[in-house]
Amino acid sequence: MLIELLSYLLSSQKHTCGNRRQGLQCEKALKKASRTQMVQDFPLMKILLALSTFIAFPFAASVTLADVQADINTIIAVATTYDQDIIALSADTPSVITILDVHTDAEVLISSLNQLTADLKSLPLPIDDDDVTSLLNNITSYVSPITDALSEIILKKSAFASSDVAGVPAIILRDLIGLNASNSNLETTILATFPEMDCHTTAVDSAFANAIAAYTN
Repeated sequence: MLIELLSYLLSSQKHTCGNRRQGLQCEKALKKASRTQMVQDFPLMKILLALSTFIAFPFAASVTLADVQADINTIIAVATTYDQDIIALSADTPSVITILDVHTDAEVLISSLNQLTADLKSLPLPIDDDDVTSLLNNITSYVSPITDALSEIILKKSAFASSDVAGVPAIILRDLIGLNASNSNLETTILATFPEMDCHTTAVDSAFANAIAAYTN
């Protein structure tokens, strides 16, 4: 809007100046005024830019202990479903639907592990010792279903290989690698946040290593 106004004034002044020399002098004067006005407006532009950034990116909601507890409960539920769907898989030629269930469970579990990792990193510290103990008890409840699922998935390797859909074992391997990476990130975050916690990482890490090895060979 400012540029358009200046252009209009510049055009008007060219017509009102008596000769070409006067017109050039008028043009120079108006350009100088334009630069001066832009310099004067610059602080205002910076303020407007800062305000627009503030409006576009409001403060993120604070993570609470209840959020972390809910994340843990979700992980336990999804890991349990993952375990149950693997157990229910036919040992002969499993259907595409049941294979898809196992694959989907793995993807949801990866997302859930990542969510807990992110929330733990944002959790305001310190927290009460009783709350730490409660978190520990909840997190260790994840160990049983995930280690059992990883043991069961080794037993079902031939069933996946017999599927009419080509490449299923490779898909399962990718799921296992993704799960292991998300699980390792979570373990690292837990130990960094709560050094006093014993999350039984050795048992889970060993179970992942065995399952990945089984599908790699």
